[in-house]
Parts: sequence; C-alpha cells; structure tokens
Amino acid sequence: MSFSLTNPFKGTSTTDYEHFLSLPFYETKLAESVKCHLIGDAQMIATDKSPYTRLVFWGLAGTGKSTLVSLAKKMLDDFGIANAIIQFMPQTIEELSTRTEISLIERAKAGEHIYIIADYQDKLKTEAELRAGYQTLEKIFHDHILNSHLHFIFAMNPSHYVEAFKVTEILGKFDLWRIKPLSKEEVVGIINARFSYYDQRLEDVFDEGVT
Repeated sequence: MSFSLTNPFKGTSTTDYEHFLSLPFYETKLAESVKCHLIGDAQMIATDKSPYTRLVFWGLAGTGKSTLVSLAKKMLDDFGIANAIIQFMPQTIEELSTRTEISLIERAKAGEHIYIIADYQDKLKTEAELRAGYQTLEKIFHDHILNSHLHFIFAMNPSHYVEAFKVTEILGKFDLWRIKPLSKEEVVGIINARFSYYDQRLEDVFDEGVT
C-alpha cells in the first residue's frame, strides 16, 4: 500500500507547540490526569482562589514530555489563562520576563495568574547555568506575590533532575510525575490516531496478528 500524503510516523516526537497542534492527538491516561489537574486549576482561578501548581514531567527522551507540556498550553489557552512556554534556563527574573511574549512578571505582580511551562531539552545545561536558573526560581518563591501568582510546569529528563539537586533542593517543592511506558492499548490508540490522517485504522493496514 502506498500513500501520497506525508508519512504520519515521520518525526514522531513532538518538537514544539506548533508541531503538537499539527498532529492528531490521542489521550493517554497521563494526559487525562494533566487535563483534570488544569481543569481544577481553572475552576479555582474562576472563583478567585489561588492554585499552587508545581509540576515536573520526568521521563527519558521521546517519552512524551513535550506532548504533555503542549497539551497543558493548549488547555490554558482554551481557558484564557496566560502562559508561556520556554526552552531556556532564565538566569535572572528580568530575563524570564523579557524573553517571553507576555510581560509575565509584571502581570503576576498585578495579581494575574500566569503559567510558566518550561520544556527543557534533553541536552544538559552547565552547572553554572543550572545554579543561576534555579536561584532565579528561588527568588520567585521568596516573593509572596509572585509565588502565589506564578505557576510552573516543567518537563525534563532524569539527568537534568538529578543534576539540579546538586545545586538546589527547590524541585523538592514540585510534584514529580514520572512518565511510564505506554500500555498496549495506548500504543494502538496513538497509531490509530496517526492513521486517521488517511481515514485508516491499524487493522485496515496490518494483518490481524499485529493488533
């Protein structure tokens, strides 16, 4: 069987938010948990309560970390909650504000709830960059207004997580969500979602024994 359209399995890992939006999405159990968490956050914000979201998505390369942070951004966008995805380790609070499209520090100080979504790439930062980056985070946590209005969702590999604890214990204040291997049902669901590009299903293409 030949396809004239783009191969749905080429570039299978989500690279950024725009890439995520271009792909068919299958909701895994972990993705469902992320959605439930953010729905709860949105309900709290709508009733003038302050959520305290500090999440780390922890997993090896290619396990779906970028997919989860992209899902989080889409949900926050749909809720009308300000957010910014960053892929850099801010060395100062000023850099965190100036290198994002929204004036997140100023808006948080004015009382708006802002989500910072850090999708750290699998290549480790230097120890100096890690130290300065987490010192910046510590300064935010020590500022009462920023601490109650800035919310964090981080995605990182195990090596980054381990190295971070050599320079700070700040990640101990985060809820660690370990990304586990997908179940067979989830794998089949994701493959079927990709085949939806062609209005096909897994069983339409492979022999029965494959499924």
